[in-house]
Amino acid sequence: MRYNAIISEAINDRASCQSGKTSKVAWQFARSSASSTELPLYLAFNYQVILEDAISKINQFSNNFGKQLNLINTKKGRVVDSQRVGLPRLEDILSSTGKLEQDRNWDYGPTGLIGLSNHYSLKRYYFCLGMVKNSSIKTPCWIDEGDPFELGFQKHVEHKSSRTGVFGASATNRTLSEMIKQDLFSEVNLVSATNIGIGISDIYFTKVEIITPGSTYTNKHEYFIVDETDIKSLEEGKITPRIKEFMDLIDNNLMINICQTIECHEAIGKAFKNNEEWNFYEVNMHNHLNVEELKKGKNVIAGGRMFGRGATFPRVEGLIFDKPTSHSTNLIQAVGRAHGYDKSYTPIIACTEAQKNKLEAAYEFEAQVSSIDTMELPPERRHNKIMQIKVPNTGLIILPQKNNGWRQVNRKTGSSITK
Repeated sequence: MRYNAIISEAINDRASCQSGKTSKVAWQFARSSASSTELPLYLAFNYQVILEDAISKINQFSNNFGKQLNLINTKKGRVVDSQRVGLPRLEDILSSTGKLEQDRNWDYGPTGLIGLSNHYSLKRYYFCLGMVKNSSIKTPCWIDEGDPFELGFQKHVEHKSSRTGVFGASATNRTLSEMIKQDLFSEVNLVSATNIGIGISDIYFTKVEIITPGSTYTNKHEYFIVDETDIKSLEEGKITPRIKEFMDLIDNNLMINICQTIECHEAIGKAFKNNEEWNFYEVNMHNHLNVEELKKGKNVIAGGRMFGRGATFPRVEGLIFDKPTSHSTNLIQAVGRAHGYDKSYTPIIACTEAQKNKLEAAYEFEAQVSSIDTMELPPERRHNKIMQIKVPNTGLIILPQKNNGWRQVNRKTGSSITK
C-alpha cells in the first residue's frame, strides 16, 4: 500500500492547524473525481459541519476540471448539491457490471465518494469499492485528521462494548484497516496538522507533502494569564473581575473552551443571560449554530468537543482555554481554532500559567515531530529521532490513548516518549 502524509508547515515553531489543509485536499479530491479511471473516497473528520465545509470546497473546485462533480454521500435523507447518481444506484451499477462506463442510462461521472470517518460510512463503501477492486478503476483515499486512527499500529487499544460488554478494537479502525488489507484503495493519504499519531506508526510514507499557510497566516497569539479560581467561577456561571478585564480587550468574537458537558455550557450561558454587549451561543450536539450570525457584533461561543478538531469560526479574537488533562495533540488543535486567515489582530489566549506552559511544551514537541526531515524517514529511523525529542517537565501528557505501545518518560532533563 502506498501511504502519503499531508501535513502542515510549522510556523513560528507552532503547528499551523488553520493552514488551508481542507482546501488543498479538496482540490486534489476534485481532480481525482474528474478522472474517468478514478473513484476516490474522502473521509471527513466525524462532525457533520466539517463534512459540509469539505463538500462546499470540493464543489467550488469542480469547474476547474470541466464538469460538475457527482459527490455521493452516505448520509440518510440528505441530497448533496449536484448529486445525480446516489450510492444505491452506484452499487447497482457496480454489482451488475463492475464497470461504470457500461451503464449508459446514467451520467455517473465525474464521481467521488465522500462521508464521515465513522463505521457507518465505511461499511457502506466497503461493499461499493469491493465491486471495483479488480477493474481498471483506482480509488485513492483521503483521511482527514488521520492521526487518531490506528493505521500502521502493531498494538491497538481495546474498548469495552456498551452493548455486549466485550473488549475489542474500534469498529471504525478495524473496518478501515480491513479495507486497506483487501487492497480497496490505490493509495491512502493521511491528512493532519498534528502528527504524533502517525509518527509513532510503522508506516513508511512514500511522499510527505507540506502545506504552507497563506501569507496572512501568522500562527501567533498573545497570552492573558488568569487564575484557576477565574476558570472555576466561569464554569459556575460567574464572571470574575479578571475575566471581565480580558473580555474588555476583545472587540470581535470570543470562544470559551473550559469544559465538555452541556450542563457546564449552560451554566456559562447564565453569566451572559442579561448581557446586552455580548450575544451568547452554545455549540454542541443539541445546538446548531448559524455561522452567519458570527460575522458581526460581539459574540461568545461556548463549547467543548467541537472546539478541538471541529469547526473554524470567523472573527475569533479571544479564547478562554483550560484543558489541564488533555494530551498535546488536543491542546494544539483546540487552540488552533483561534487562528485563521485575514485577521488584522493577534488572537489572545486567556489561560492559567500552568496551562500556558503545557501548551508551549506541546508546540515544541509537535514542531519537531512534524518536520519533513523526520516524517520522510523510514519508520525505525523516524522512531529513533522522535525518542530523542525532550520537552520541559510541565505535566504535559504527550501521548494520546492510542499510542501503539509507546510510553511517556519524565526525567529531570525533560519529558520524552519511548517504545
